[in-house]
Amino acid sequence: MLILGMSVCEGLSFLAIGWTSSLAVAYALLVILGFGVAYSSDVAIPTWIQVSTTPEVLGRVNSIINLPRILLQPASIAAMGALAVVSVRLPFFFAAGVMLLAGIALAAAGTLRQLAITEPDLDRTPVGGLQG
Repeated sequence: MLILGMSVCEGLSFLAIGWTSSLAVAYALLVILGFGVAYSSDVAIPTWIQVSTTPEVLGRVNSIINLPRILLQPASIAAMGALAVVSVRLPFFFAAGVMLLAGIALAAAGTLRQLAITEPDLDRTPVGGLQG
């Protein structure tokens, strides 16, 4: 539910930042949003991945999780820069739309409720069939 909640909060915050003309309101929203996003994407989700993945494949799983972040960052910055040339508010409206659509899609899919912290089965045969 943290993922869904943060998606919706991000979308609503970006929408509010795009609409406001108050620098103080934008700062406040960005500070709150920064703490929430930092916790969810840099603490809670990696922790869930680490406790839900067997040690043998943890490095591979983390690589797959981080690859899109690293590869898409320059394209995202360029796209938002191009939108900002048209209007400074436009990148925030675009980001709001993307995050709200992601939140709606996550809520509609209903699969988030299945995510839970479970202990990995350390007794099973690891990938590759080698026993340690």
